[in-house]
Amino acid sequence: MQLSYRRFFGSALAALIGAVAAASPVQAAFTLSLSDGINPSITVADEVAGDANLGTPGSVVAIRNIGAWSTIVSTGTSKPELGGPSLIDLNSSNTSRGPGTLTLELVDTNFLNPASGLAFRIGGTTDGTVSFEAFVNTANADPFLGTSITGGPVSTLPGPASKPFLADRLLSLDLDGTVPYALGIRVTTVHTRSGRSITSFDGAIVAVPEPGTLGLLGTGLVAAGLLFRRRQQPGAS
Repeated sequence: MQLSYRRFFGSALAALIGAVAAASPVQAAFTLSLSDGINPSITVADEVAGDANLGTPGSVVAIRNIGAWSTIVSTGTSKPELGGPSLIDLNSSNTSRGPGTLTLELVDTNFLNPASGLAFRIGGTTDGTVSFEAFVNTANADPFLGTSITGGPVSTLPGPASKPFLADRLLSLDLDGTVPYALGIRVTTVHTRSGRSITSFDGAIVAVPEPGTLGLLGTGLVAAGLLFRRRQQPGAS
């Protein structure tokens, strides 16, 4: 009977642990993924073999080639390397030797930066078209299953070679800094012409300061202005 009780409680404990693990969000490492939709995708994790910038936590670099893409040089930057309002940044320069599609995904979790919203800003030049989207998941799980900061994928228009592009999207969101969240950037480049084509861009998710922070900043600027004005008056010390 004693053995049966032990087996019962052992089984119950194992079931409880499994239920807790299943309910907890999956914590992904800071990763940069590359895919051409044909060959096996490539995932490079920060500070793991394959990262061309070992020794710099928060900065993952992939220098690769895949399918029609002869040169892919991509840098993802996040905490602790990246500070200030910028939370996560993807910079990439990609060269193809013919028609092809390249999708880059940058993911990181456990952000605790308070903000009243998130902005996604991207700019660059392309010999093809570029489609981009940024995400936040307030459950700190897969960001691509969360909310789109850009309101859906946004694409550049086809045009002449090496055309510049620039975009800025904003999502109002109350992040108080007590609950961690995950962020993700997805950028897809399509080259259609034969021969050499190049696309380069830099995209970042930026925290929008809380109203209280903006108020303090405004108060500081007013105080500085009054002090400057006083110093310009005759007889001011």
